[in-house]
Amino acid sequence: MRARTGTAHEGARSLEQALGEAPTLSALLDSHRQAAACYALVEPLLPSGLASQLRPGPLQDGVWTVFAAGSASASKTRQLLPRLLGRLQDSRSDVSEVRVKVVPVADSSPHSPR
Repeated sequence: MRARTGTAHEGARSLEQALGEAPTLSALLDSHRQAAACYALVEPLLPSGLASQLRPGPLQDGVWTVFAAGSASASKTRQLLPRLLGRLQDSRSDVSEVRVKVVPVADSSPHSPR
């Protein structure tokens, strides 16, 4: 018998390579990376309880959207917008505006029928 020298996945492309080769998906991946970079810049400015209630959203045409889990976290985030935008602009980011949208987190707990 001949010994196997490779794996079944030898020559397989990574997901990142595949995304990079598809223009639409590549743009989506780039947008995701930019949004994550923006969030990493502002996260140290967020109170710990608030940070867990936010998710980075898309960055399009200089406008970055932050998703808040509820209206209270959205309101607090809006109060911090001048500091957040200042941090982004100090880092030479191309963000000119930050928007906050409420996007409730889906409840994954089972509900009992009544």
